[in-house]
Amino acid sequence: MRPWYHQFSTLGIRTPQFVSGNYRSNQLCKDEFVLPMIREAMEKLSNESSRSLHIVDLFAADSYYGFHALTMHENSTLTAVDLLQNSGEGAKRTYVSEQAILISKLLGKENKFRFLEMSVFDFNENADFIINTGGLYHIENPELLLSQLNNICRGIMVLQTVTHEDKNAKSFFETPAPNWTRGSRFSVRYLHETLKRTGWEILDERFSVLDGNTDPKDRGSIFMICRPNSKS
Repeated sequence: MRPWYHQFSTLGIRTPQFVSGNYRSNQLCKDEFVLPMIREAMEKLSNESSRSLHIVDLFAADSYYGFHALTMHENSTLTAVDLLQNSGEGAKRTYVSEQAILISKLLGKENKFRFLEMSVFDFNENADFIINTGGLYHIENPELLLSQLNNICRGIMVLQTVTHEDKNAKSFFETPAPNWTRGSRFSVRYLHETLKRTGWEILDERFSVLDGNTDPKDRGSIFMICRPNSKS
């Protein structure tokens, strides 16, 4: 009964989500955009190939979005990547791997799921579908990660990250993030330029505001479907 990052009711499982902060409101905002993008990506990849799809969920926590993708394609596997308590959020992530493993069993997918406790920078396996939601602003060098992911992605990446509320703000990048000792904050314009520099094509994007956050640099949320240019 430890608190969870996500409420899994959309997969038919009720979990006791964190009640402090804005976990629920932010999840509802993200679900509105991320879940349809995951479905669109999985359908596109399924139409392009009949082979098994390797789904990789970065900054996974309990791998809520990864499990959604896994249930959309019978011939697929899911790898969740997270640093657990070493991610910078300490005790809140101590048990997320156990929670994810429990979900895999409840869904009957334990043989198609694995959890890797490691930095996203150290992951170097090929992936057909990368889910990169909620973590890019937690690292100091998002450009380096996007460049590395371009080298291993064979298909599509769904990307979501916090950005400045003013999506037309001048390009800016700050690290560490304001009032943090880690992470970064940036504008949508900066992200566009960085994706272009690292070889990504944006196939679709949506923008929303996270009402649960108060600082303009934390209230923007960008949602994207991306593909490496050479594989478009």
